[in-house]
Amino acid sequence: MILSATLCCSLPIIFASLYMLAITPTSYAAPSIFPPQNHATPSSSDHEFSIARDSPRILTRAPLDIETRPYYRKWMIDFYPLEVTAENKKFYFQNGTFDNYLGRNLVDDWDNSANRGGYNAGVYTFTGPKRTYLGGHPPNQLVVKVLRQDQLDKWAYGEVMALELAGLYVASGKKSKNQIFAVFMKNRKSRPAIIMKKVQGMSLLKTTVWRRADPAMKISLKNAVKEIIKVQVVDFAVQHGILHNDFHTGNVFVDLSQDGTVRGAKLIDYGYPGMISIRSTNRKVLEKYFEWRWAKLWDGT
Repeated sequence: MILSATLCCSLPIIFASLYMLAITPTSYAAPSIFPPQNHATPSSSDHEFSIARDSPRILTRAPLDIETRPYYRKWMIDFYPLEVTAENKKFYFQNGTFDNYLGRNLVDDWDNSANRGGYNAGVYTFTGPKRTYLGGHPPNQLVVKVLRQDQLDKWAYGEVMALELAGLYVASGKKSKNQIFAVFMKNRKSRPAIIMKKVQGMSLLKTTVWRRADPAMKISLKNAVKEIIKVQVVDFAVQHGILHNDFHTGNVFVDLSQDGTVRGAKLIDYGYPGMISIRSTNRKVLEKYFEWRWAKLWDGT
């Protein structure tokens, strides 16, 4: 009886201890897709991302009916991708995890109006030892996008497929979960993550040149950026049958000289629902559509 009473009293303490172990941030091994590293775990000042400290709000990405969209055209088929093959599933999201070396959350810091993004749990800088990764990419030239949902869907595969076509894809995998305490901590889900090349620059509206520009200068800047992005959107659509339809001000990064000359501009964000599969379409039709869509997205800036 004494032994039974002791066990009954001890069980809550044992389970409480297991719970505390489960929520304590784990020191994860370096991702298996990276070369062996000798690097200390980043300090708390590095804002290392942790599943334990950041429980996900699971979002179900229900398919949209493209024909109900105000921008729908008859040459649009559906949101990309139309299908995900067994080969796609075998190739993507099969490598290591991305728990270590996630630095500053660029989405939170860059634009509070897009806090955490609609379909992601943050776009993070990639920290780590001063060496190259994954075919010679320095850490400061990479970002990690952690998706919000814990289960892969066709849109996650579509994003990495589109990024690869755009020349921005580096690797993809899943954040790990604590298998031992998964039964106690159901929120410790693994989540898909994508490593991609960092696009240099920033949104035009965030630049010092834009903030200091008079109305005429702003029109000139927008027109210069528009011509560069139009070529990218139309070329991508013609070559791959995929329209990047979400080229709003936050999804276009620009490189400006101090005198306001636009040296370059590049699209970012190749994820659902901004990517649309299209039929073979005349280039002039695509250019006309781009002009209409640009006005809808950029007017008022």
